[in-house]
Amino acid sequence: MEDGLPFILPNLALVGDKVRNFSVKFTPTPWIQAHKHHINVPSYAVAKEESDQQIMTRGALWRMKLFYAMKFRGAKETVYLAQLLLSYKMALIHKRQTLKKIRGYLTYSDERLINEKINEGTTLTKRERTLHELNKSLYVIPHGDSKDLFIKVTREVQRLYEHGSIEQFVRDMILQTAPVMNAYSSADVREYIRSAVRRNLKSDMSDMVINADTEVIWKAFILSSQAVSDAQSYARDMEVTDYVWKSYVDEEGNSIGGRYLTKKISEKQIRYRVTKLVRLLEMRERSGYAMYKKKNVPEELPSSNAVSKDQEDKIVIPNGISDSLAEEIIEEAEKNYQRNLVDYKSADDGVHGKAMLFPFTPNKPIHKAIRELAKHNSDRGVVPRNMHRMTTDKKVFSRKKSVAGGSMMIDCSGSMGFSPSDVEEIVDLLPASNIAGYVGYNTTIDEKHGMIKVIAKDGRMDTDSFDKLDDYGNNSVDFEALQWLASMPEPRIWVSDQQVIGVDENTGHCVNLDVNKRQEISNFIRKHNIIPIEDIEKVKSVAKELSLKR
Repeated sequence: MEDGLPFILPNLALVGDKVRNFSVKFTPTPWIQAHKHHINVPSYAVAKEESDQQIMTRGALWRMKLFYAMKFRGAKETVYLAQLLLSYKMALIHKRQTLKKIRGYLTYSDERLINEKINEGTTLTKRERTLHELNKSLYVIPHGDSKDLFIKVTREVQRLYEHGSIEQFVRDMILQTAPVMNAYSSADVREYIRSAVRRNLKSDMSDMVINADTEVIWKAFILSSQAVSDAQSYARDMEVTDYVWKSYVDEEGNSIGGRYLTKKISEKQIRYRVTKLVRLLEMRERSGYAMYKKKNVPEELPSSNAVSKDQEDKIVIPNGISDSLAEEIIEEAEKNYQRNLVDYKSADDGVHGKAMLFPFTPNKPIHKAIRELAKHNSDRGVVPRNMHRMTTDKKVFSRKKSVAGGSMMIDCSGSMGFSPSDVEEIVDLLPASNIAGYVGYNTTIDEKHGMIKVIAKDGRMDTDSFDKLDDYGNNSVDFEALQWLASMPEPRIWVSDQQVIGVDENTGHCVNLDVNKRQEISNFIRKHNIIPIEDIEKVKSVAKELSLKR
């Protein structure tokens, strides 16, 4: 307890020759100075051991001594934390110097001997026991209690679902965890986050939404941990003394050597260190890693745009499709959805690839489809519209015929196996159909990661499009391909097994999509009633049955 501080510090001279009674106050808002003689210690920071609590109290004391009459700009909470972290280092330096003066500082040989005795269970001498106690807390940042960390994570996750701001969640986690150094198991923290997510989401939310929210919150937690680690590492390694060279000369003025002397750093240097710590905690400092990880954390939870299981699991099959075929489509789609979008375990930091949409350049007419699309004239009707035909075939009336159609996007990554003859067969059946294909590059070409080619439109085909789409074998632009499909008329068919892939932002190489990006695709296809079908024969069956609607 030699490092401990009484709750009342009588006649403690902290600033110049001022003599005041200072009292230690454990408070949940230590940045609010209720009284100028209060030494504020964060009550929400739970220390692992008594020695860690002493380090925290000692740091709060030195904060008061260093910054009693200094003012700083910025958020009070962050400035307080920055001052506390710097004060930890100053307090440790002071303690080491004091121990050296009273010959209480452990040498390497003494420390090794004492540790050997402790490990063997041998009784320490009085001197060894005293030295061990004096040197027990010679580290900069106090250690926190891992159980308390789990409680904080659970509480902040609950608050996140109340205010909905990922940014605020990160800021609150930094505030809660910065005063102490937290060691934790990643698996345990993930599980606590997942449990908290389940408690805060509606019971009818799918596992996909739960997994996506868990992944986003985990990334936000890691971001907060990185910001705290950046600041604590800087505080631990910073120099708090200056060195000046002192030269010595003899009576004749000749140099006879010299040595470095230490001196206290100036107020300006202290301010610089505090400002840098503030920037590290706010993730604005270039030398910190957290600044570069911010872009990987989404701004909102995937569940904010998600739908319930009852809504999410419904695929609206168009009228005219037989019950048996509709059931086959739904069964196949749900199986692929569960396997490739929900249960797919491998996840990276992949983002949606950007696609180049090439203009449609048809080179082959499909005559049957063109005939169906042509406007039919009749010699019977209500309003004559083609009076110029009175002198020829007298078919002056016109009527519009309902022509079967729809839209289709084909995943041409190599696994679907669509051929030009398959497309021509579908266009024969559905003359008004719009059909396109897409493929990913696995690199970046002209700032794009893949292409979308329109294969058929208005009864015409671009047969060369297949050769271009076959040049590559990835599907890293799924989302932009689906966005094109969503802009086309219904029914919308996505020929895919729902195995979606993303790209690395820096290299353009294919990587697995982030969980929340997969959730984004899942929400999108349901919002725009996009029907995923993997089997080519089922696609043809759908086309045949839709063609009979006419």
